[in-house]
Amino acid sequence: MKRIRYIYGFFITVAFCFSSCEKNIDAPNYIEFGGLKFALRSEQTRSSSNWVDTNDEVFIGNMGLYGMYKGGSTPFIDGYEATISSSILKTPYTWPSAADFRFVAFHNGTTGEHWWPVTPSLLNISNLQFTMPTLTVDADNQHDLLYASLIVNGPVDRENPPKLSMVFHHVLTRITFQFMGYKDTKVEGVTLKGVKCEATATSASGTTGLTDTTAEMESKLVWTKTSNMNNPTLTYTSAISLDGDTPVPEHIGTNDNFFLLPHTTAELASVELEVRLEGNVLKKASVPTTTAWGMGQWINYVVKVAPDKIVFAGITVNPWPASTPAGNVAIN
Repeated sequence: MKRIRYIYGFFITVAFCFSSCEKNIDAPNYIEFGGLKFALRSEQTRSSSNWVDTNDEVFIGNMGLYGMYKGGSTPFIDGYEATISSSILKTPYTWPSAADFRFVAFHNGTTGEHWWPVTPSLLNISNLQFTMPTLTVDADNQHDLLYASLIVNGPVDRENPPKLSMVFHHVLTRITFQFMGYKDTKVEGVTLKGVKCEATATSASGTTGLTDTTAEMESKLVWTKTSNMNNPTLTYTSAISLDGDTPVPEHIGTNDNFFLLPHTTAELASVELEVRLEGNVLKKASVPTTTAWGMGQWINYVVKVAPDKIVFAGITVNPWPASTPAGNVAIN
């Protein structure tokens, strides 16, 4: 009888341990994502295609992910390359016991040549500052950069926490050119001289949303450019043959883009366009300062090639995913 009591007591103890241990494991839960959306989905980009479907809900791949909480001195998620699969972080993070949270993320592709790393230099829940690498001069190796920010007001129910949903926006500017002029003249490439190529990005307060305008995004991620400049160059996939007063190419493909830091009209005052014609003939003109390079915008220039010079004939400002240029802006 005594032995039976010992066994009975043992089972009660084990059952109690399993019950309490299971409760401790479940709370807090791991941080999960309910949706990672691409606000301006487009084929006109060399960013990653890691969004599985057109609804942009399912993401598989890497991104730079950072998580802070109010009162914390360092980020509890410091993910230079955070791997996400089926909405779960490969390296699991649990919800800290804190009041308010801030998450920011950068993405432009997988590891290797498509990954444009960002280095945090100042981190707190109000302002996060990141140092960006120097923008390459080779347009073929330039890649889009996407950014998302999310504020979660606490306290969070750590046993039943919300799933995070973040909206990514383009934070560079897409630049393209169309040409018109004498028939059979061929344009082989272009160079933009005096372009700002280094910057820090400060993540100001605010959650990025699907309907954010350029102005709203420029208040949520602020570029501070250094004085360093370079001369990004684009060699067209095939030489562009001019066709009189009809701008060509009519459709601008993914390989004929510059992806550059946004520039104010004042910063454009130092930028010059150099057009390389067949036979290495070079023609130059100052870029108009009437239209800034806005964050997440597609700026398309129409350039007329004359025997002795090049002239800017028009500018179009388009939403990033547009397939053809439209909306001409007058040049004063």
